Amino acid sequence: CGYTLEDVRGKTLEIIQGRDTDPVELLLLESAIRARAEAETVLVNYGKDGRPFINRIRISPLKDKETGRVTHLLGVLTDVLQEETPIQMHI
Repeated sequence: CGYTLEDVRGKTLEIIQGRDTDPVELLLLESAIRARAEAETVLVNYGKDGRPFINRIRISPLKDKETGRVTHLLGVLTDVLQEETPIQMHI
């Protein structure tokens, strides 16, 4: 989405949010993060140049093998349009 590491270091996902980013979906993600639970949603976000893009955000808890305690959360952003196969895009 055009940002460099220096642009995003120390920032939250707010840096890519904008006018059409769904606040209800953001609240669901924030709730899952606080609960250290799994979550998934699709959002409209914005690149550094201001152009919108649609991405799927998945958050997964990572647990300590021995204690089962959540030690980290893994967040993965995927471009929704790149997930589509060529056949799906033409239907």
